[in-house]
Amino acid sequence: LSEQARSEGTIESVRLIDRSFVSGDEYYYFRPHAFETYRDYDYYGGISTNAVLLPLPIADGLSLVAGRRTEPLETEILLTTAAADELLSNATAGYLVGYTDLLGMALTNLSSAKDTPRVVGIVESSERAIYLSEIALARLTWDISHERIALASDYGYTVEEGQVLFASASEKPPTVGSTLTLRGESLVFQEKVSVPLGLAHDRYLLSDADYARLACRVGRSSACFYPHYDREGEPSYSTDLLTTPSEWHTWYSVLHVRDVEKARAYISERVAPRAPDAYSPAVLYPEDIRAMNGEDVAAEIAIGGIWLAVSLLLLSLSVSLLMRSTLFSRVREIGILRAIGVSRKNLIFRFAVESAVLASVTVLVGFLLASGFIAVCLGTAPITASVFYYPPWLALALLFALLSVSVLFGILPLLRLVFPTPSEILAKYDV
Repeated sequence: LSEQARSEGTIESVRLIDRSFVSGDEYYYFRPHAFETYRDYDYYGGISTNAVLLPLPIADGLSLVAGRRTEPLETEILLTTAAADELLSNATAGYLVGYTDLLGMALTNLSSAKDTPRVVGIVESSERAIYLSEIALARLTWDISHERIALASDYGYTVEEGQVLFASASEKPPTVGSTLTLRGESLVFQEKVSVPLGLAHDRYLLSDADYARLACRVGRSSACFYPHYDREGEPSYSTDLLTTPSEWHTWYSVLHVRDVEKARAYISERVAPRAPDAYSPAVLYPEDIRAMNGEDVAAEIAIGGIWLAVSLLLLSLSVSLLMRSTLFSRVREIGILRAIGVSRKNLIFRFAVESAVLASVTVLVGFLLASGFIAVCLGTAPITASVFYYPPWLALALLFALLSVSVLFGILPLLRLVFPTPSEILAKYDV
């Protein structure tokens, strides 16, 4: 599918992802203070942008607005202006004000990269995207798969395209010259080599071209590419074919296209409308992902609504008990007022005003203190906006709800006192 679509120009890029990450785009984190030459950084931290990872060749036709257009090196990346604008809007450092200020920043959460990638250029595009070399993108796929695959050039070995080396200290290798199958493609086993420094486990070593190309494929593989041990715990070799990347994973091919309608027609003609397992549809379009995310958001809203209802219920009970205690200490006053001819409406209005004043004072004090604390946090550290979502409309809605509940449940205890006759009130409560 991918090779044919690429040759026809229908699909620009293909990247395999696990079913757990079907969104295709994620938040990527940049360290604004990481202009040093450290090799590794914390996974999270700094400023972020929600973007999609794409191969560098797709950026060839885009205008360069800052920095330089990189060669396909694994440690250098390009940002689009849309992604750069989001980074700048999220930045809290005073020295990050323009595109050139982003050059040199480290992309911290591509853990499988050989070295921490850094921004070397920014290109004009309305799509939030990060452009990496095809080798860097391939590392991300191999890193989450179970195949024992590594890049030969990382460890000083040279291997021809279509051939494979085996780096192992003890495991029996395949027969030299035998054909192995990796993701549906045949490779010729060349030789067993010593385990290079820095390689913690046995690995099959591929050329750069095979490493990048096969990372985008899904097919059957020889069992030797998977960790396999006999009953004694010794590694063994098998020529059986297994479904790849793994029997424990469902994989999706993330397709990046320019002509959406043409790509939809292409996919509907060539992809069978069947599910790879009981939980995953064969094809997911952006609206399907939005619908799934919408279900999650709806569930979060429902949970938040339940917590709000519980909070308001506790508030109403507290106000009701407080007003009940206040009113029942004034039963004599209410009975006398009813006896001298004060109407029920006037009594309800009088105590409603009293309840409203009491509720307003208590609610407003707590509301203003809490709102002031949040406003100070948002003003001194803009990054707290990602923690406290507190727009003005939400603040006013909460204030209205709190006052309404407080006044309503402040009046309810009064109804038990104003509807009986004055004599019933005085007799019942032994006044």
